[in-house]
Formats: sequence, structure tokens, C-alpha cells
Amino acid sequence: MPPTDQPQSLAPASTTGQRIASAVLALIVGAGAGLMGTLLHLQLHWFGSVVIPWGAVLGLLLVACAQLWATLATRQLWVGALMVVAAYTVIIGIAFTSTQDVFNIAINSYTWQELPGPVVAEGLWLFGVPVVAIIVLLISSRLMPRTAPRPVVPSNTH
Repeated sequence: MPPTDQPQSLAPASTTGQRIASAVLALIVGAGAGLMGTLLHLQLHWFGSVVIPWGAVLGLLLVACAQLWATLATRQLWVGALMVVAAYTVIIGIAFTSTQDVFNIAINSYTWQELPGPVVAEGLWLFGVPVVAIIVLLISSRLMPRTAPRPVVPSNTH
């Protein structure tokens, strides 16, 4: 077989069915991670006057692991990105549609003065997910298999 000038991909061939299945996987995993993280993010532990927002940290870790798994399992960066979009859509949807304020805390000067721990956890959760998503996207792009190297063919200089 003659060598080609085009690099060969190490990723399996992607069909339309596989792309649809990957998208459905990303939406389901993302919605689940967003819901579970939202349920966890207001869990706090106080050490004197210092708050440890362990629920928000655990929620961010959950989203990061789910994104990394979805990306590396499918070998497609867009699947991990779609997973985070689904997670963040659930997070924002719950934050803005919750009428009882059970799953979120308003971030303003009053709540900062009265409830500093939950405000820290809420801010970490709402603003941390996009930051974590970008970091995991960069990490997963480095971990994904690259295309096969092109064979070195000596040039004839005569």
C-alpha cells in the first residue's frame, strides 16, 4: 500500500449514529452532574470563623470528572463541551426558577453580610463551573490521542 500524504487518525470512525449517541450521553451526564452538584454545593463546614465550602468543591470535582470522562471516552472534545453546557443549563435553570430559594443563595451585600458561607459556596459553584470547564477542556485536549505521525520520506536531492 503506498504511503499517503494525509495523517491517519487514531480515533475510530464516527458515524451519524455515534454522534447522536455521544450527544445524548453528554446531555444526560451533564444534566445529572449539574443537578447533583447543585444539590451538594451549599454543604459547608465551619472551622471557627473560616468556612469550608466542601459541597461546592465536590460539585466542581463531579463536573470536572464527568467532563473528562465524556471527552476521553468518546475521543471528541465537543462531547465534553456539550456536557458542560447541559450541566450549566441545569444549574442556571434551577438558580433562576427556584421560588423557595432552597437550592441557591442570592449574591448581594445583604446575604454577604448575613450568610457569608453560603454566598461563598454559591459564588464558587456558579462562577467555578465555567472556569473548571475550560481547564478540563485544555487538559483533555492534551490527553487525547493525536493523529499518527507522517512517515519521514527522504527527499531526492540529486
